[in-house]
Amino acid sequence: MNKKPNFRAHIADHEKYLFYVYSLPEMFKKIIFILFIVRSLSLIGQETLNQHIANQLTALYKEEYSRKKEIKIDGKRYRIYNNYVTIGAGKGYNSGWKDMLFTPAIDFNFHLQKIWFQTGGLLQGQSYGNNQLIQFHLCVGYRKESYKYFWAAYGGLSYTDGYNPIKLRDMSGKDSSIGIIHFKETGLYVALQAFYKVKFDYGIGLTLFGDVNQKQSTVGARIELFFSGAFRGNLHHKDDEE
Repeated sequence: MNKKPNFRAHIADHEKYLFYVYSLPEMFKKIIFILFIVRSLSLIGQETLNQHIANQLTALYKEEYSRKKEIKIDGKRYRIYNNYVTIGAGKGYNSGWKDMLFTPAIDFNFHLQKIWFQTGGLLQGQSYGNNQLIQFHLCVGYRKESYKYFWAAYGGLSYTDGYNPIKLRDMSGKDSSIGIIHFKETGLYVALQAFYKVKFDYGIGLTLFGDVNQKQSTVGARIELFFSGAFRGNLHHKDDEE
């Protein structure tokens, strides 16, 4: 039988805690207060610094394109226009198999000035190593980047080499067994990425994807890591960081 929460006891515990704090020697009270103030100022200072970096990055993106344009963060130099790799896995519904299939993928995302491209591939199967298809794609897209996040959208052509199940019939026309048919098809592929940056040049995020051709279609989501080539080196002197 579940016991009802004893709210009086809960309030009494808080009263005991407050009484304990107020009962501390005056010196300890001052130490606790100072630590609280220092922690609060540290958080405010970090938030102010983050906002300064975010504003600086926004201003740099509005300027004329330069491949070597950099930003300085925590004593390090990063290129703001950087290529990146994504790698991860998830699940996707496949219309040919009428099932959710395990879907690992890897993509190289690169840019020509401010135009973004993606080339990569994915596998789909009932489990890891048991693949029913392999797909390659080449896409064009758009990427929006900030200090702690970025998102991107890509769309383009795909090529799929795989197998679909088919029903085999006996002489009477009744379904007798399930067979496999091989196919190769071109199609259309789209991907939407949203990533959180653990550091400016790597992080974790979610990719939504879809692919369609004449033999089958698939749609799903993957958890992915990204790694970019943004890092260019450490600053020799901390004073070099603006």
